[in-house]
Amino acid sequence: EAYTLANGDQTFTLGAVGQNVTTGSGDVTINAAGTLTGTLNGTSGGTVTLNLTGASVLTGATLTAIDAISLASSATATMTVAQNLTISTAAGSNTVTLSDSGSTDATGNANVAAYVLGDGDQTFTLGAAGQNVTTGSGTVTINASGTLVGTLNGTNSTTTLNITADSDIRGVTLTSIEAITLAAGVDITATRAIADLITTASGTNIVTLTDAGALTGKAQVETYVLAGGDQTFTLGAVGQNVTTGSGDVTINAAGTPVSY
Repeated sequence: EAYTLANGDQTFTLGAVGQNVTTGSGDVTINAAGTLTGTLNGTSGGTVTLNLTGASVLTGATLTAIDAISLASSATATMTVAQNLTISTAAGSNTVTLSDSGSTDATGNANVAAYVLGDGDQTFTLGAAGQNVTTGSGTVTINASGTLVGTLNGTNSTTTLNITADSDIRGVTLTSIEAITLAAGVDITATRAIADLITTASGTNIVTLTDAGALTGKAQVETYVLAGGDQTFTLGAVGQNVTTGSGDVTINAAGTPVSY
């Protein structure tokens, strides 16, 4: 049921999912896979890494002084939000399923390709611009920035994509995302379909559109830059600014526009 390792750098592979291990000093790697239920205790005097070699569930394991969790190529893992903070490397294409919404906000590890969130109200921050996220139930905010190219799937939740810095989001795939919010002063590049999801935009924002067609501007956005092509754009506010591209463009307006 239990092993106590000698001092020294070494690799130990669990012989059973419920096996307990206490390390000595030195750099130790513990290889494991499956639904772990034992206690892994990394004592002082070295770095202890839990290396998951295949599909694994860590929610029933007790991890004490484990410095890092690594995922072998294409390994999947179910773990708590707290355990997710310990991920250091993930090779190939990996999926991490979080079993809880956590008492603190979760941030994806940049090396993990995809996250499946637990049920519950929560905020999740992408660890990489290409990271994929599938939510559970609850009210979920996904913080992101950069050139987004992943898939964000808000399944049974009310999901908001919050853009925290200037971003190009034309390449992201959004499924069941109810709203997009822009943090203060954030500019984005987006398709019309994505831009139409904007519900709030703080400070002064510019939205650059990548395709032409009919669209009504959002009142919270100060400036739109239109793509080239024939199109109709309707001002969302009398003070909204618009710069057109090439093509025949009709700008619909009411009230007293300031500039466009």
